[in-house]
Amino acid sequence: MQSESLSALLERLDACRDARSWAANYTDLATAWGECKRADWMLWLASRVLPRQIVVQAACDCAETALEYVGSGETQTAILLTLHIAREWAEGREDIETVRAASSCAAARSAADAAYAAYAAYAAADAARAAARSAAADAAWDAAWVAAYAARSRALAGMADLVRARISAEQICSSVMP
Repeated sequence: MQSESLSALLERLDACRDARSWAANYTDLATAWGECKRADWMLWLASRVLPRQIVVQAACDCAETALEYVGSGETQTAILLTLHIAREWAEGREDIETVRAASSCAAARSAADAAYAAYAAYAAADAARAAARSAAADAAWDAAWVAAYAARSRALAGMADLVRARISAEQICSSVMP
């Protein structure tokens, strides 16, 4: 980064201590973005510097990884519908009230099911809520964290690749550089 160091950027944005400690090993954002194994940190940063629609799409990609913990049936249908509607909103084809309704439906449906199904449904609901909030940061982070609950490190590393596939280092760098 030319005008602001990565450490200074993360401090200014009030990143968590663990993320700032990890980032201290990097001199530039592009390299750190390319090597990061924490999708939750990546979504957190993206939610602070990019349009919500881009972050919601990446959060949905991450939330989909939790579907393996959900059997077939009504809960999986509610999750898939919520993710679909959140993506439709991100692409400008759905209104925010429909996103909120789908999010509520997925969360309510998951309350009746077992723990893993609940985690997956809440991940979908949080991804949809990211679209509805004025600050998508918390919901995007929640979607990644909840989806990764069963196998956190491995899942977050896999999700980091999903985030990178949707959000490039160039997008992040150009959004924080003057």
